[in-house]
Amino acid sequence: DAIHQAALKLVREYMILGGMPMVIDNYLKTESIADCQEFQTLLLRTYSDDFAKYSTSARHKYLQQVYNKTPGLVGDQIKYVNLSPDMDPRYLKDAILDLKKAGVIFPIYSTAASGLPLLTHLNEKRFKLLFLDVGLMKRAAKLDIDLLFTQDLMLLDRGAIAEQFVGQELLAYQDPFDEPQLYYWSREDRNSAAEVDYVLNFDSTITAIEVKAGKTGTLRSLHLLMKEKELPLGVRIATLKLQMNDNILSVPFYLISQLKRLLK
Repeated sequence: DAIHQAALKLVREYMILGGMPMVIDNYLKTESIADCQEFQTLLLRTYSDDFAKYSTSARHKYLQQVYNKTPGLVGDQIKYVNLSPDMDPRYLKDAILDLKKAGVIFPIYSTAASGLPLLTHLNEKRFKLLFLDVGLMKRAAKLDIDLLFTQDLMLLDRGAIAEQFVGQELLAYQDPFDEPQLYYWSREDRNSAAEVDYVLNFDSTITAIEVKAGKTGTLRSLHLLMKEKELPLGVRIATLKLQMNDNILSVPFYLISQLKRLLK
């Protein structure tokens, strides 16, 4: 249990700091979260300033708007009106694709998960967004530094920080020679709405993953997807220790890198 708690503490530190080299280098030298936040702010501003250098003035405002809004919308299904009620959705869509190419954000599209490849069952009109780094996402949201230490970081900001972390990990450990792919599943039914955070292909098998930041949660959506699509196994990423119950593999946040091995 001591090792488990120590590993979760390291995950918490990573969620605060992120993985940007400048930030990590500063933390190793100073061990000061406050100093690291200043570097995070500097990095956010640097990315923002670059938009003006490499885009026309017309495109710049759309890039800036998507960039500014994304950190606060991680975990939410995106509607263009949420990004901006006044801007043309066509140009917002172009800005999203440009920022994806630049590695600044990553769109996650909804898939029906009816078979492989998942790409053939996606719905481009339904999507969520990940930011480039969990530490920068947290900083851009301007969360009070005291909250980061007094509250459960896994639950902070509606669980969005945990979902960002898991998404980053799932992308990081994909085959580097393939185009990274990450999807989610949702059913918008007035009487039975449901959503599963991540769906991906592991060794030619559809794998559904739910991020449950706390120790409680019914996993209703995960069970529903497994039943509808006849999936033999589901995955919960949580603060729990590694365990298997009712065909649900619970994996702690610090073992996401081992997910492929654990599913075999």
